[in-house]
Amino acid sequence: MKTQTLVLVLPVSSCDTTEQKLWQQAKGILQPHKGTRFDTFEPAVIAWDRLVPGNFGIVLGAKHPLEFACFFDKAKKKQEKIMDRHMDAIADTLIPVGKETTNDGKQECYVFQVKDPDHHSGHLFWHLAMIAGELLPDAGFYFVKEQHAYAEEDMMKEVLSHMAQYALCVVTLGHKGDKT
Repeated sequence: MKTQTLVLVLPVSSCDTTEQKLWQQAKGILQPHKGTRFDTFEPAVIAWDRLVPGNFGIVLGAKHPLEFACFFDKAKKKQEKIMDRHMDAIADTLIPVGKETTNDGKQECYVFQVKDPDHHSGHLFWHLAMIAGELLPDAGFYFVKEQHAYAEEDMMKEVLSHMAQYALCVVTLGHKGDKT
């Protein structure tokens, strides 16, 4: 079984929020996608060769700030890498066929033909789904409050600047096939 790590960024509303309650919240988000996007999910004990310090895969920003920052950074790098992979796959299917200039001659645009529309479409739809807020197993992150997978710069700064108000739920997703 192929596995992937996904980090859910959860807001922590009060000091009495327990790791178990946060895990229940994460399960509620993951359960509807079980069987379609992944086959199994469980709290991660180890992710990216690091021990996850909390129970249920929960890393509280207030309790474990260094580990929080580390897992956040690992998820960010995973997201950047997978976005590059999908963009490279899109670019590889494009064949330049010409250049057009606007009537006033001030702008040029390049015209491309897609050599493998099915392959191209899959990667393009992945990007659109991510931007639309879909939970994607290979995206690295899912921001629960925002219901957003794409890690915008402002969002990342907000979380890292106020990490005591957030928890990460590090989960291991299992895939029997090639679901993404």
